[in-house]
Amino acid sequence: MCNSSVYNSRQPAINSFVGYNNELKDLKQRLKEGCSFAVIGGRRMGKTSFLKKLEKDLTPVNALASKRAIPYFLDMLAIDDFTTANLYKKLYNLVVNGISGISEWENCKDNEHYDNFIAHIKNAKPHIEKEYGDNWYIVFLIDEIDRAANKLPNDYFFAQLRNLLTVSELKDYFCIVVAGVNLNNLTKAGSPFNNILIHQYLHIFNESEARELVKLNFASINSECEKMLFNVTGRHPFLMQAILEKIRGPVNVFSINEAVVRFLKEHTDFKEWLRTFSDKEITLYYLLSESPDNKLDINAIRQKVSRTIRADIDDLLLVLKYHGIIEHNNLQSPRISSTMFKDWFKKHCPYDNIILPDAATLQNEVVNFINSINSANLQINQKQILLDLVNTISSSIKSMQDSDKTTYKTALKTTTQKIYDILNSDVAKTFKEFYWWINLIVKIVGN
Repeated sequence: MCNSSVYNSRQPAINSFVGYNNELKDLKQRLKEGCSFAVIGGRRMGKTSFLKKLEKDLTPVNALASKRAIPYFLDMLAIDDFTTANLYKKLYNLVVNGISGISEWENCKDNEHYDNFIAHIKNAKPHIEKEYGDNWYIVFLIDEIDRAANKLPNDYFFAQLRNLLTVSELKDYFCIVVAGVNLNNLTKAGSPFNNILIHQYLHIFNESEARELVKLNFASINSECEKMLFNVTGRHPFLMQAILEKIRGPVNVFSINEAVVRFLKEHTDFKEWLRTFSDKEITLYYLLSESPDNKLDINAIRQKVSRTIRADIDDLLLVLKYHGIIEHNNLQSPRISSTMFKDWFKKHCPYDNIILPDAATLQNEVVNFINSINSANLQINQKQILLDLVNTISSSIKSMQDSDKTTYKTALKTTTQKIYDILNSDVAKTFKEFYWWINLIVKIVGN
C-alpha cells in the first residue's frame, strides 16, 4: 500500500537515488587517479541524478581526508550567455564561492580567457589550500554538455579544457565529469576533448535495482504485478518513477494500466525521444519491435538490414541501450525492454524514416529461402510450384538494383507482396522466419 509518494519523475532523484552502485564506486576511485569521465545516457535516463549523487558522495566531510575531492555542479541549461569568457567566469566563481580573501573575477582581452582563468586559479590556490588542505582536487560536474557544444561559436573552450586536464601546470588539481546524450559531435573539428574522457554509459536497472526503487514506497508487490511493472517500464529509471508516482493505492494490474494511460496523456517524452533517433536507429528499433519475442540474434539482424547499416550495428545498439529502450547484456540477442514505449512506437512509427533492405540483401534472403524449400519435407509438386514462383521473383529483384528510390520502393512493394502471398499458403507458413521478415517489408512499403 502506498502512503505519500516519494517519487518525482520531473525532478532529479537525489534523496530517492538507487542503482549504479558499481559504476559510482569505480568512478570515484578513478577520479582520485586523475581520470575524467563522460556520463552518456538518453533523455530521462538519470544523468542529472547521477551527477547530483556523485556530488553528494564527493563533498568533503573533514579536513583530514587524504586526496580530497571538491565537487562543483554546473548545469548548462541554466546558462544563457554562451561565450568562452562567461563559462570560465562561471567555473572560477564555483571554485572560490564561500572562500574568503579571494579576488573577484576580472575580464581580459579576447582570446586570452583560458590564460586568464589559469592566472585566477593560481592566485586563489593558497586560499583554497587554507580551506581544504594541501591534497585537494576539483571535480567539475557539468550537466547537458551537448548544449554548450551547440551554442559555442567554436571549439576553443573544449580544446582548452583538454589542455587544463592533460598538460597544464594545474592538471593534477582538476578532473571533470560531463553528462550528455551524444558526445560524438561534441566539437566541430573532431573531438579531441571527448577522446580523453572515459565513457560511462547509463542503462536500465537490473531487477535488484528496480526492486530497490519499488521498495522506497511500497512494502511489497506480488510477483505477477512486479513482472508486469518491469515489462511495461522496461526497468527504465524514469518510466518506473513516472508510473509508480501515479499509483495511489495498492500495486495491481488495474492500477498499473491506469498509470500507463495517465502517463501517455500527461507526458510527451516519447515524442522527444523519437526525435533524437537517426534513421538507422529507427530502422534497427523497428526490426526489434516487430521480431518474435521482441528480440533477435545479432547475426540475423546483420543479414536482414541494408548493407548501409551493417557496419554501424554495434554503435546503433549501444545508442538504443543507453536510451533505455533495449536490453543488450547478452551480446548475441538484443531485446526490447519497455513494452509501453514499443506499443507507442508502433502506433507512431515514422515509416518514411525506415531504411529499406537493398536489392542485394533481399536477393540473398530469397536464395536462403530457396535453399530452405529444397531441404523441406514437401511433396515434389508443392516444392516445384514454390521454387518456380520464387525464382521468378528473384529475377525481378535483380532488375530492381539500379532503380531510383521511388521506383525501387514501388517495385519492392509489388515483389514482396508476391512473396508474402506465397508465404501465406498453409505449406509455406512453415518457413516462419522468412515469412515474418517479408511481412515487415510489406508493412513498411505499404505505409
